[in-house]
Amino acid sequence: MLQGIEDGYFQAEIADAAYRYQRLVEQGRKVVVGVNRFQRPAREGEINVLQIPRAGRPPDRGPPCPQGRAGRRAVREALAGPRGRRGGPGGASTGGATSCGP
Repeated sequence: MLQGIEDGYFQAEIADAAYRYQRLVEQGRKVVVGVNRFQRPAREGEINVLQIPRAGRPPDRGPPCPQGRAGRRAVREALAGPRGRRGGPGGASTGGATSCGP
């Protein structure tokens, strides 16, 4: 195994496999949907735009809190009670649970 690594055998095999795969795709003998087959024709004046979901907001979360940051701060402070800002009742952490929904 070590001898194969030192001789570059594995690197050469990977390169050869990549070359063979690319030739098959370009010749049409290997189907890649949307690349060399089953492409949707471009429409007049259409611009392809890559849409990336907003980072930091998982798709399964509800709508944002209407009060925004100030509302979240008020909820956090209310949960903290008389012990201060860092802990909830009895000094327990709220774990960032500052939702404004039900």
